[in-house]
Amino acid sequence: MDSIVKSVLNLSVLSATNFPVGLQSHVEDVIRTIKKKSIEVFTVAIYGMEGSGKTTVAKAIYNHIHGTFKEKSFIEDISQVSRTRGYAYIQGKLLSDLLKSNVEIHSVQKGRSMLRRRLVGKKGVDCT
Repeated sequence: MDSIVKSVLNLSVLSATNFPVGLQSHVEDVIRTIKKKSIEVFTVAIYGMEGSGKTTVAKAIYNHIHGTFKEKSFIEDISQVSRTRGYAYIQGKLLSDLLKSNVEIHSVQKGRSMLRRRLVGKKGVDCT
């Protein structure tokens, strides 16, 4: 299991659709916005109807910009994962990706504390 996790964590790009009809303009719009706000901490929300290509757009954006970051994480379908596994699981996944080791979080408060300790002082990160 560890070897599978490590091989997935080392992927440089995420698998996206082979036929991204209309994808490029959406990706370029978001990347332009990210570049304009490059010194700020902000959130990009992609929303729409089920099956409208949100995950495909998110993966394409990630594939374009992931090389600019030393530490990164891509968590697919957070709303579904949070409903089935909880926020502590998502925090553990994020920390596992950033630390490149398996991290299990048993409470959201513990996850917040660990994320704050891990991210404090990082460029562009506000841990308040």
